[in-house]
Amino acid sequence: MSRAILQAEADRLLQKSAVYGPDIRWQQTEFSEILPFPTPLSLSVLRALAGHEGATGMVCREFGIPYNHDVPIDDYLETIFGRTFVNSAAEQLLTKGTTPPSFWRNLVAATRMQQEKRSYYLKFNHIIDRLDTFYQEHRAIDLAAIPDPALPGRIEFLLSHLNDQYRSVVKAGLLAKHALDELASGCAPEQLTSLLTVDYRSLRSKPEALPIFAFREQSLDRFAGYGAEIDYELSCPRFLERQQIIAPVVRPVKMESPASVPIKRKTENLLLTFKIYESLKIIFKTMLLRELYLLRLMLLEYERRNCRPGEVFYLTLTELLSDRGEMFSARIAERQATEAAFKPLDIPGTVALADLAELGRRKRIKAAPRPLSGISVHGRPFAGQALICTDGTNYADVDPTRILVVRQARPDLVVMFGKARGIVAETGGMLSHLAIVARERGFPLVIQVTGATAHIKDGDRIEVDKSGNITINNRVPT
Repeated sequence: MSRAILQAEADRLLQKSAVYGPDIRWQQTEFSEILPFPTPLSLSVLRALAGHEGATGMVCREFGIPYNHDVPIDDYLETIFGRTFVNSAAEQLLTKGTTPPSFWRNLVAATRMQQEKRSYYLKFNHIIDRLDTFYQEHRAIDLAAIPDPALPGRIEFLLSHLNDQYRSVVKAGLLAKHALDELASGCAPEQLTSLLTVDYRSLRSKPEALPIFAFREQSLDRFAGYGAEIDYELSCPRFLERQQIIAPVVRPVKMESPASVPIKRKTENLLLTFKIYESLKIIFKTMLLRELYLLRLMLLEYERRNCRPGEVFYLTLTELLSDRGEMFSARIAERQATEAAFKPLDIPGTVALADLAELGRRKRIKAAPRPLSGISVHGRPFAGQALICTDGTNYADVDPTRILVVRQARPDLVVMFGKARGIVAETGGMLSHLAIVARERGFPLVIQVTGATAHIKDGDRIEVDKSGNITINNRVPT
């Protein structure tokens, strides 16, 4: 049965080459980090947020950024043997269209971004107040008193508000990326890394921006209880639901201060703008955890009335909102069996068409030997003994001399700041949650190290230079 499930998945993915060509590749991205092995319901929620009519599509249209409606979101945000991947061929079509955007379209988009950058942070307090009011009002609702016919409508309403809140995350992220691109255009890579670690308090801050930086520091701890071991996985209990689970508190790591970086006034303005929008992305993303908590509570109420424990998360949004969840029991059982077949597989961070046959036979794809290097988020060298991390790794027992080597730069790894010596990750972007917090908290992190988990072994002593190049030295005896 298990082999048949694996072969069926390989065949399904092979059919995509007829649409996207033989060079089709799937890659793990920031979506993979926030939702690594999604249940059907969590995946359908993420697709709704990232889709054409969701938050991402709405912001792209607002900014004049190309977003091709002809590409199905299910093809773009894909699962490969149960793991979240992005189809890079579909992504290229989605974000660039079938023809390159014109010079004037690019100019209009850049102008809109510049205008929005000048004003968006001034709306900060209004957005925060609105989100606080919404949460307080809806947390006070007695879920048990909602009539059965009204429950799907309530869930749909919460999803609509979640999408509206996610727009703030997307908008802040795009504005931060725009500011980062401007900053990077005039800097060498090492200079850029040094600039990004400069503390905002050493800059000539705009008075309106100061509350944003202060609130960012508070939000990491204030909203931690609403998170989970995997924040965006709705089936995961929130920390505040389970007394025995302690919500992670992210504290600054004691490290040497960065060497002073001479900053020109123009560069300083660009740097401050970047830090404003990077901070806004973190703030809105941590506040989003409350929205996910409200949605989870509503889903659990639906499950209590209509499904057996745990089953609601194996429905899709369409099935759930049809209010006929009890009719999908056979489909739920099939999805649970598929999940069980996929779980033991070791899937690489990038999958090509030629890899599918091997994966369908439970074989791991061997990465070709190559020099190990990535992007240093913090710009400082560090060294230690490697610990290869898998889904079953017990982080509570990690020795502080260890460097964690991980496949995905997942947000929940912030709990290791101050416990581990550093983290080397195969995925991650400079604007991923883990990277932003690592920069602000002084924690050594290197991202985008292709093949790290394949070539580094448990017990290897590794040295990471300030540019993110990795040297594997003699293995430490165990």
